[in-house]
Amino acid sequence: MTWLTKELMLQYMVWYLDMHTAKNLFDLAEVAVVAKAELQDEKPNESFNILNQDPVTTSDPFLQYVLNHKIPDGYERNAVVFKNIAPILVALKIDKEKKLLQRIVDNCEGKTIGELMGWIKKARRGELHLNKLEIEKWSNKHGII
Repeated sequence: MTWLTKELMLQYMVWYLDMHTAKNLFDLAEVAVVAKAELQDEKPNESFNILNQDPVTTSDPFLQYVLNHKIPDGYERNAVVFKNIAPILVALKIDKEKKLLQRIVDNCEGKTIGELMGWIKKARRGELHLNKLEIEKWSNKHGII
């Protein structure tokens, strides 16, 4: 083998190893990012607070209304109701009670558990907080609570 052939072979081997090492590192990083996202998605946010507002309880009027009344189409069920009930459920640590979640969805005919779970996942990650002003405006607009 000539010196040039050895040099080319060596360069090819380095290139090959670099490519595979880079790909393997990229694959590992991708797996780590996915695993972290899944963990964050499932782990409730321990530092959850409701922006210095009074803590919610199971007797919260909004929670009780959503649990015990049908909420018709046109009442901003996803944009207001699900968005604000999710932080309450997470704060009370009842966000995994399937019967309770199904009851809420059943009171919002045409809505799915997936829509509610999307808001709950955001609340668990701390990306969503209860907006009492929004609830008050919603209840005044629709003459409830």
